[in-house]
This record gives sequence, structure tokens and C-alpha cells, in this order.
Amino acid sequence: MKGALREAVRQVVTSTGCDVRFTVQQNLLFTGLREEQKDLVNSILRSRGVLDARIAAVLRQSMACPALPTCGQAITESERILPGWPKAFRSS
Repeated sequence: MKGALREAVRQVVTSTGCDVRFTVQQNLLFTGLREEQKDLVNSILRSRGVLDARIAAVLRQSMACPALPTCGQAITESERILPGWPKAFRSS
């Protein structure tokens, strides 16, 4: 985690006192939140550019494996390609 996402997570945790969990599917979960904190979390994530309704669903649900050169099963370099996708795949 780096950049805007890291700063957003830090701000959410310090503002709400919640816990953070990571799943094997590379999801980040904020746990221990109260219902009334949901709007605060969403506003923090939007202000940091982490939640962006213009990003296509296919990109929001995607993840990249390390691929070449670290994975013997890889045939592509997905980790280098995926970060460039947000600009090309924003919905109108």
C-alpha cells in the first residue's frame, strides 16, 4: 500500500479507531466501525481519490499478480500494466 490509499487508510483509522484486515483476495476491510461512521469513511476515501465512481467496475474488481519475472507460471507482465488502467478505463 502506498500513496493516496495509504494516507486514506491512515486517516480512516485515526479518525474512527477501527481495525484494518487484509483478505487473501487483496481486499482491505475496515472492521469495528459503527453505522454512523460510514459516511465519514466514505468522505475520507473520496477526498483522497480512493473511491471514484468514474472508475469502471472491471477495474475496481481487478488485481494484478507479480507475474514476470518473479512467478514461474507467468506469461505476461500484468503488474506493470494494471496501474496504468485507471486513466484508460474511466466511465463517462
